[in-house]
Amino acid sequence: MKRQSLILAVLIMFFLFTSCTQQNPNLNNSELSETGQQTTETSLSVSVIPSPTPKPKMKASDLRIWEDPDLPREFIGSVSIPDGMKKEYKQDKADILLKVMAGDQPSSIQSEWVYVLVVPFPTIMDGLTLKELKKFWMDGIKTSFGSQPILMTEETRSIFEEIWGKPRMGSVKIMDEDMILKEAWDKMPSWAIIPFGQLEPRWKVLSIDGLSPLDKGMDIQKYPLTVNFGIQANADVFEAIDEGDFALTLPSGNFNPDHLTNVMLTGTTAMVRYLALRMEEEGVLYPSEKIGELLRSADITHISNEVSFYDQCPPANPVRREMRFCSAPEYFDLLEDIGTDVIELTGNHILDWGYDPFLYTIKQYDKNGMKYYGGGINLDDAKKPLLMENNGNKIGFIGCSPSGPENVWATKDLPGSAKCDWKYIQGQIDQMLEDGYLPIFTFQHIEADLVKPHSSQRIDFQAVSDMGAVIVSGSQAHFPQAMTFKNGKFIHYGLGNTFFDQMDEYHRSGFMDEQVIYEGRHISTRLYTIILEDHAQPRLMTDEERESFLTAIFEASEWEKIP
Repeated sequence: MKRQSLILAVLIMFFLFTSCTQQNPNLNNSELSETGQQTTETSLSVSVIPSPTPKPKMKASDLRIWEDPDLPREFIGSVSIPDGMKKEYKQDKADILLKVMAGDQPSSIQSEWVYVLVVPFPTIMDGLTLKELKKFWMDGIKTSFGSQPILMTEETRSIFEEIWGKPRMGSVKIMDEDMILKEAWDKMPSWAIIPFGQLEPRWKVLSIDGLSPLDKGMDIQKYPLTVNFGIQANADVFEAIDEGDFALTLPSGNFNPDHLTNVMLTGTTAMVRYLALRMEEEGVLYPSEKIGELLRSADITHISNEVSFYDQCPPANPVRREMRFCSAPEYFDLLEDIGTDVIELTGNHILDWGYDPFLYTIKQYDKNGMKYYGGGINLDDAKKPLLMENNGNKIGFIGCSPSGPENVWATKDLPGSAKCDWKYIQGQIDQMLEDGYLPIFTFQHIEADLVKPHSSQRIDFQAVSDMGAVIVSGSQAHFPQAMTFKNGKFIHYGLGNTFFDQMDEYHRSGFMDEQVIYEGRHISTRLYTIILEDHAQPRLMTDEERESFLTAIFEASEWEKIP
């Protein structure tokens, strides 16, 4: 018994001793002892868990994609689906959903599509709020259009139903795409929602919360009618798309602001008489203080300057008996200040002080990078069109003066304005169209203090429109005139004064027409209405002034019936 106890004691002491000599897991294999000598301990072995077998790379043929049938055909047709990926016709069985991304739904792959709220062109109203639009959609609460339903295609209704919810019965009228414009014009006041790509000049684009895709530099994601179409899938699928041997790409969208060109057409400019006096008193830039920013904002700003600069020009005199005009050279600063790009030289006062001031004026335009047309150093120079390119858009300006007087027209050897040569004009317009340019034609026509155009104006303006000009505009008018469409192309018989001194009731009102070009098409005209103050300073009209003015102009206009 004692011997067994002794053996047990020895075993206990052995285990206690060996436990004291096991490796401290916090020490390295070789460390220094307290005496400074190196000690070596035995390492514990660690078992390693084998890595799982890597999952095979996902292939396009492993995935099924569902396309929302209400997405635009143009969009669906532009989606690049990888070879081998299967189309799934049941949404709940698909790996990838191609759909409207409503609310805050995330998607790393998406496409921006822009829609516009539009009305027939001769509509006074310029915009409304998103709150008003959605209240009509959801609850039928009346707006400026009363209870008139919003016109749209079934496709457009389905898209906005995803975002705003189901519309109230009667708030929307579904129509074929090619019937909406006619329906809207036949039943004014009326409104519609259409894709941006369907814009054309007979529509007017309404702003929403003060925003319009026609505005330069606008953040398109802040525009209320921008819709995102995107892909919805789980993380593994997105990883496969990002890292796999296949790509699923969406079109960039239906609107690229970098492809937009804004051309501002203006009426008569003549820096003389009272206007010149105010420039002497208040400063050369006084006339542009209220509208200069708007003119500078255009990609191409057009000015029809009817008067030559002359270093011997008599002092400004508002009551000069003779109608013989010139401008002091320092007044040129006004044209620079407003960002003038294009000068029209069809005016009938350009030779009032002879050839030398006019030739000096042309040299000033050349020196300052301003292009001119409608007049020149001889007949060939005066007749030739001005061709320009901006943001991928090709635009051609051409103009003439049928009214004369004869002594202001250029000849083979002498400067002046371009007399109208209809055969030549037809040939130039044909050539511009063949070369991909949009022809803009401007007239120095008969002056008449009438809102309705003179019969000769109707004949000539519409004839040039029939030749192929996409826009025909009257620069001669001191009195703002009516407008129309011919086969969908815009005609404005007279814009009125821009920088001139006439202060009676109607002469002091005028237009600046912003022509919007997108990807080689004229898609819209925005009418800016101005009124003259102090014989010299135009400003934008108030809402009340604008409503009264446009009502009179639209009532006097003869609108083309849409077939």
